[in-house]
Amino acid sequence: MEGKEIRYFWRPGSARGPYSPKVLEFTESSITFDGYFYEPQERLPQERILSISVPDEDEDNLKRIAIYHVEIIEKIEGEDTSEVSPDDEYGAICFFPTHHITLKFRILAKNFSQEEEDRIMATLYKKRGY
Repeated sequence: MEGKEIRYFWRPGSARGPYSPKVLEFTESSITFDGYFYEPQERLPQERILSISVPDEDEDNLKRIAIYHVEIIEKIEGEDTSEVSPDDEYGAICFFPTHHITLKFRILAKNFSQEEEDRIMATLYKKRGY
């Protein structure tokens, strides 16, 4: 996979995250990234689908290389990596606070069919009241 950027996507999506544009480390029991997950530890565990993709040969589309149904069980917040605007007449502003975050999870299923993914997503949406 040399030269190809691995991308990590979480579903169902939420403004509270997780949002992991820069993954620092991934194992089958945790992920550490520079981004955000605005859910407090008290609201865990939470189930999500985590898919991992790389650009295809033409770099036009993404090709999924793995998919996991996970239960996030712990959040560890590390270094603050937020970008703050320069101090001006209104003061410094940070629009999207980010940190190095480690999410520990257990895998409930992996590399399943599209039909199974649809079933899992329907269950997750139902749990969230959608």
